[in-house]
Amino acid sequence: MKKEKGITLIALVITIVVLLILAGVSIAMLTGENGILTQAQNASRETGRANVIEQAQTDIMGKQAESGIISLNRDILEEIFDQYFEKVPNNLDENTLLQTKSEYGNYQILVSEMYKGTLEKFKKAVDISASDYGAVVNGYNVKGVNAWKILYADDSNIYLIADDYINVKDCPGSKNYKIKLPMYSKEYRLSMDDVIKDYQGSVNITDDKIKKLNNDYFNVKKYESEYKNMKEVAYMLDTNVWNVFAQEDAEYVIGGPTIEMLINAYNEKYNGIDYKVQASNETGYKISSDDSTWEDSVIFEEKNPFFSINSDEKL
Repeated sequence: MKKEKGITLIALVITIVVLLILAGVSIAMLTGENGILTQAQNASRETGRANVIEQAQTDIMGKQAESGIISLNRDILEEIFDQYFEKVPNNLDENTLLQTKSEYGNYQILVSEMYKGTLEKFKKAVDISASDYGAVVNGYNVKGVNAWKILYADDSNIYLIADDYINVKDCPGSKNYKIKLPMYSKEYRLSMDDVIKDYQGSVNITDDKIKKLNNDYFNVKKYESEYKNMKEVAYMLDTNVWNVFAQEDAEYVIGGPTIEMLINAYNEKYNGIDYKVQASNETGYKISSDDSTWEDSVIFEEKNPFFSINSDEKL
């Protein structure tokens, strides 16, 4: 009887071991790295990811057919990607990895997987050369401005300028003054006399990065002024006013380039006469082409169209 019971226990143990082995194999087949369940989940995930890519590609091809060109502007691509992805950056390129919105699943997709056209590379400030000055910048669009061009670049910043004048109705007022429609007129008019009532002069310009744009006046000569022209300059350099034209990529916006910025850009762009400017007194700048004769105004004759600057009028 002991012998028979021994054989029975051994057989039971063997049976249990075999069952455990089979169970382990089955579980591994279902849940392992290459298991049936894992493969099913991966297939479902790839299908969802492919659907997002296909939807974006369909929208892109529609825009390409509409415009008749393969290469689309960044702003058009961003508009398409904004439908499917979170926080699409303005400076996207083919290697930008985008995160889908929750309603489209949880996927990360490269721009190159959806868009096969060319994208102009964004440059760093140190990579901008004089040959880039005047180039239109794609993907930076603000109401009231048709296009932006590169005016100038230093070691850390790229400065853009509007391609054309903005409409007076789009011009911002100062802190308290708003543009109004004058009586008996169908046109808007910006009265500088009204605008500058909110400004005392150079005392309103306190930001170091803005002072650097008129470096000789504020930092070297350290002039101060309450004259009308300095009140106008304070308005033009008031970032709180002009930031209505800023997007998330812009650090700040001012009402126009300063004389120092303009001369530096001109000298680099055309590599001709080395014009220089210096703050002559608390009311304005003087300009020279030879370091000896300093004038209140100068006509630039190297390139058409000719234009002139009167440095006594404004900075």
